[in-house]
Amino acid sequence: MARVVTGVDMGLRTAKFLRHADTISTDTVRTFARLPARLLDRIGIPLEISPAAAELLVECLQVIDGRGADYAEAALDRWAKASTVDALFELVRQDIIHEFPQPPIDCGPRFRRLACIADLNDVATRYENCVRNYVEPAADGRVLLYEWLGEPGAVVELCRDIVYGWMLSEARLAGNKPVEMAMRDEIASELVRRGVHVGRSYWDLDDALGDAARRRRFIFPPVDEVVQRLFGA
Repeated sequence: MARVVTGVDMGLRTAKFLRHADTISTDTVRTFARLPARLLDRIGIPLEISPAAAELLVECLQVIDGRGADYAEAALDRWAKASTVDALFELVRQDIIHEFPQPPIDCGPRFRRLACIADLNDVATRYENCVRNYVEPAADGRVLLYEWLGEPGAVVELCRDIVYGWMLSEARLAGNKPVEMAMRDEIASELVRRGVHVGRSYWDLDDALGDAARRRRFIFPPVDEVVQRLFGA
């Protein structure tokens, strides 16, 4: 089959798809008409994409192109590895998110910052946890994510608190297991030394103030209990 079908430059890979397709619907032609040749030459599942999905893909590609030629080419290489529509659009969803902003604090050499989506995916695999779900808050600067480099390693999350500034949100071992006491002290002391708050949050104080106002017998838990909770105990 020729590279040009109905006036659209299909690319060699796409021409092969069309040649071996049992039927070619109007929607298929419309989809191909919307996708640029550099996409059609790479992705292996164009017959499964609707015209509307093709328009979405093109708009996302424009976002990617705005990051520069090298970034766009690397993204297209990743997209080419997708074997299903779901896998393709998950890769696109990740690639349109901008790299994480630089942190306002330095946690020191014992922490490795998770600075991009690839870092999150790597740690999520190695630690068997859900840290890859933190892509959006990490990208817009609401949280900072680190790997504690001591033995055993741990994933450490910091969040922005309206009272204390940057504070420890949680720390967990692989499999979301709690951090042992000796290691808690190490992590906490390193963070405090770098200006990170380890203790009650604004919401802890807010809840306590509400409880104190409503109850005669008010119990205010010691801060050590709060810290233990941060480390999963």
